[in-house]
Amino acid sequence: MANETYNKAWCDERHKEIVGKIITNKGLTDKEFIVIWDKINNLDNRLWFVIVLLFMNLGGVIISILSR
Repeated sequence: MANETYNKAWCDERHKEIVGKIITNKGLTDKEFIVIWDKINNLDNRLWFVIVLLFMNLGGVIISILSR
């Protein structure tokens, strides 16, 4: 995206579509993965992102254990 003009509205709309695919467990194309990766790399505070991921992972483990 270095030479392309940044379009926040398009990027946000694309992000919503991709998150919908992730939630419904559909596959992502390479371009969709790059959009998500750019969002992650542009986070102001990556520490909070890591903390949220850890809690989501912990929640998944707990749900997995409880559903047995």
